[in-house]
Amino acid sequence: MTSAAKKHIVISGASRGLGAALAVCWSEQLRENLRLTLLATTTDNLTNTQQLCTSNGSFVDVYAVDIKNQNESEALANIIAGQQSIDIAILNSGISSDSAQGLETGEQIQAVINTNLTGTIVFANALAAHMQQSGDGKMVFINSVSAFRS
Repeated sequence: MTSAAKKHIVISGASRGLGAALAVCWSEQLRENLRLTLLATTTDNLTNTQQLCTSNGSFVDVYAVDIKNQNESEALANIIAGQQSIDIAILNSGISSDSAQGLETGEQIQAVINTNLTGTIVFANALAAHMQQSGDGKMVFINSVSAFRS
């Protein structure tokens, strides 16, 4: 099967948790008919997810990106969209405040908002420009309440 015939799925926050589980699930379902682009702040844990998905026969790219950085997000979106049009973008990036007492400081709350909300919007906008040009693709926004644990 050619690269153009493969489904292309982009998953942010794919180094662990729900993002990694979604990547593995998609790779189990589509196997060699899938091109995955996996994103996280660092590639440290992404390589584990990449190995699991490639063992299912999927083609996998991994990138480290700070989705809060508009220039970085736009540059990466250009690279990703240049490889193959995006069928599904699963925007799952998120951090937690890790407050031991359950009450977050203003700085912790702002850090969570900057990544989980603002960063997701910045990266979604960067991808949307390419997805609109191709006239295809869907975006899925996922986040969890684990960012604020009580």
